[in-house]
Amino acid sequence: MKKQPEVTAQTRRKLMDSFWQLYCDKGMSNVTVGSLTRMAGFNRSTFYEYFTDIYDLLETLEDELLADLETRMESRFKEGFPDNFTEFSRSCAQIFSAYDDKIYILLSNRGDPGFHAKLKQKVEPVLLKNFGFSITEPYLEYMITFAFSAMIGMLNLWYENGKEMSIETLFQIMQSLVANGVLGVTKKTPFEHGTE
Repeated sequence: MKKQPEVTAQTRRKLMDSFWQLYCDKGMSNVTVGSLTRMAGFNRSTFYEYFTDIYDLLETLEDELLADLETRMESRFKEGFPDNFTEFSRSCAQIFSAYDDKIYILLSNRGDPGFHAKLKQKVEPVLLKNFGFSITEPYLEYMITFAFSAMIGMLNLWYENGKEMSIETLFQIMQSLVANGVLGVTKKTPFEHGTE
């Protein structure tokens, strides 16, 4: 007898939600099919109807999250980026807030090391299109890597520090640093120090 689509979707979702809870609590190395199915209230064979293993489930979760993120970004910025940092920061914060802590945990030290590259692959085309960069721009890959790595590092630090400021403020700092650099934001000149 074939399962009804809504039952199948609910079962799959329950497995994914239980996985996420274990992943957040214990880290990937401590998540097993047994612990996951016990938490979800299913047997092991039910798990294998949906996923080949724990890593397949993680990849499915990441792929769904990134596809949704891409859709949200394209929808939000379909008319182009706002023309001021405050509005752009607010938009980015609203997009990222839709995922609770999932993106931050996946990017953190206890997350998936490959997620950083997957996120960059999804976000980069939207940024290039809206900032008007051409793929012929000299040193483009270096600039993108620098900006993206800095922003991911700041997201990680903010999350590890207990979200000590609003996400809007964090994105404003990020945008300002990307646009003006550290010295531009602090209004310092290179090698500025006491002359006594």
